[in-house]
Amino acid sequence: MRIDLRYPLSRRERARVRASRWLGGAVGLACLTLTVVLFVGCGPSKPAAPPPQTTAPAAEAATAPPQPLSAPAPPPPEPVREKAAVGAGAQGHGYGTGPIATPLATMYRIKENLAYNIEVRHALDLFKATEDRLPKSHEEFMERIIKENHIKLPPLPEGERYVYDVKQGELMIEKPR
Repeated sequence: MRIDLRYPLSRRERARVRASRWLGGAVGLACLTLTVVLFVGCGPSKPAAPPPQTTAPAAEAATAPPQPLSAPAPPPPEPVREKAAVGAGAQGHGYGTGPIATPLATMYRIKENLAYNIEVRHALDLFKATEDRLPKSHEEFMERIIKENHIKLPPLPEGERYVYDVKQGELMIEKPR
């Protein structure tokens, strides 16, 4: 409703303007409340309790021949290294789809893209231009590239870590097998 301020408003029109302002504020407050409830109420659910074990494995273990104590344990599997790329971070996964979840997941992907493809790449280019070489170790990479340039790498899922590959000159993510 357009209000022409050249003419004084009648009592009824003033009441209508006040009501529309109040209603607009109420709708905004309702939308804000709904948004807060959706974000707060959508936390991760607790994992279910593991199913109880039956006594059959215990009976099999009692009848099985004893293992020699001097047998060496198998070596742990070697971790897998992948190039740090968008989608590798811990955040931005498992939100589903929808008008709130999709922009949220997209925001985390954009942050990962900025960190991996722009900030780290640019810092490596500057280091190579000034030093005429790439970092010689993971420690030098973390100190001279990440810390000195104040790059905040996205958090990784549990058990994964960032590793600088000296041969390729790239930031990698080490994952357990």
